[in-house]
Amino acid sequence: MSHNELMAELDRAAVANRAFMDAHGIETKEWACGQLQAKGIRVIPSDIVLPAGLKELDLSRNEIVDLRPLRVPRGVAQLSLNSNRIVDLSGLTLPEELEGLDLSGNAIVSVAGLKLPGLNPEPVLGAPAAPCGSEMWFTHGLQELDLGVNLISEMSDLCLPATLQSLGLRYNRIVDVSGLKLPEELKVLALNNNGIEDVSQLSLPEGLASLDLSDNNIEREEDLWLPTCCELRI
Repeated sequence: MSHNELMAELDRAAVANRAFMDAHGIETKEWACGQLQAKGIRVIPSDIVLPAGLKELDLSRNEIVDLRPLRVPRGVAQLSLNSNRIVDLSGLTLPEELEGLDLSGNAIVSVAGLKLPGLNPEPVLGAPAAPCGSEMWFTHGLQELDLGVNLISEMSDLCLPATLQSLGLRYNRIVDVSGLKLPEELKVLALNNNGIEDVSQLSLPEGLASLDLSDNNIEREEDLWLPTCCELRI
């Protein structure tokens, strides 16, 4: 791209950004800091260029349904998309530097399309496939993932990075936890307010410090293996 073409591209982005900001009542300071919560946003068009250097991007309490046009800048460590109308996660592209992701309070049915940073989708040719949570699969440290207050029922599609320390799955439609693969670094797990009946197949990491299973339909609590220092709510 020539210098003139680059300048023209930057001019188009600046015009698109300003039109988007004006349409949603976003002030310059809010834009520069990534504070875009409660602005009535339904979609972020692909021609919008979010500010470089952001560490936090807050898009909570909007009306976002489609994540495919959203381009999260590199370097963002905290991304808040809670309290929107998101159903499908397959179009969400996340930066490798991400440490916290909040997707709670949406209408997510499946996590099959969620590609979390730190997971290598294309193992080296000829090398054995590494399981979810293996140290071979992470480069940066996603530490917190909140998927609470959604419509999720299937857990076998959820592949988690080894660095994850907190996982929120409260208020969903989970019945079967046998397919839930948890990383060894996990410290906090919230599974309260689901429809879980059988916990005999729930495999917990030894370092887990807090487990919330309250408000489920668990029939045999004695079938649950609990780490020594784990605080349990049931």
